[in-house]
Amino acid sequence: MISGTMLTEALEEVKKITSLDVVVADDKGAVKAETMSPPERAESMLATFALSDKMCYEEKDLYLLREKYEGADIDFIVMLWGEAQGRSLTADLVALQVKQFLKGNESRTPVNDLLSNLLLDNILHTNIESEASYLGIDPAEVRRVFIARAAEGRESAVLAKARNAFAANEDIHVVSVERGKTAVIVDGLAPDKARKKAENIFETLGGEENGVLMVSYGLPVNDLEKLINSYRQAVTALETAELFDPDVKTVSYECLGVGRIINTLTDDICEAFISEKFDPGEMERLTLSATLCPFR
Repeated sequence: MISGTMLTEALEEVKKITSLDVVVADDKGAVKAETMSPPERAESMLATFALSDKMCYEEKDLYLLREKYEGADIDFIVMLWGEAQGRSLTADLVALQVKQFLKGNESRTPVNDLLSNLLLDNILHTNIESEASYLGIDPAEVRRVFIARAAEGRESAVLAKARNAFAANEDIHVVSVERGKTAVIVDGLAPDKARKKAENIFETLGGEENGVLMVSYGLPVNDLEKLINSYRQAVTALETAELFDPDVKTVSYECLGVGRIINTLTDDICEAFISEKFDPGEMERLTLSATLCPFR
């Protein structure tokens, strides 16, 4: 399957270098990724080309190439428009990128599905060892879960960018979890490298400019079945930081202090404590002070 969000950024880089606009479509002519919507004439030519048996077609400002990904028996079309030299070479390079994306998705999807089900507790624990063995996963590998929080409306873009950015790294797996959260699972990370890795993830995904609000992380685990613990810790770190220090960019479960305890209290317990310890109106004054001097 060709994912438009995963290819768009790569196509934009091609456009920067060549000044050519690029479209990637399936074998029926349905656009999957593009640098901009093609003009009506180009759309018409794409539809005509898709119905033909031609492997390539060229006009003064238009170039179309049909390619096949043998691994999944998928045909796809690359269309370039604009006047520039070397369009056939550019089309070949774009086709190569599409094939790399397809290959990466094909090999990683079963592993990512297992990891996603693990984090969301959607798998029987009796099946974990057998599935991991089948997929060639070492259950005793040290792993740590990072979570990238996306701004509303940017969830898909952040997930796609993370998959793009770490596609070539076999020690990093990116999975979709709860709404607004992208989990980045890192294998074999030394304890003293976790903070730098969180900062790296935040910067690699483009930070706030690209819709990434915060990156949190849990403790490392050396048992695949316990990966959900690291995930839940990362969620706790994220929620605690959003409550007490929403401007922070990275946050660790290990460094939450008293915020970790407060965040576990139920609303009833918090309300009872406030009513017992504070006079009417006093809590509002403290809340105002907290906004001026946030918890750290």
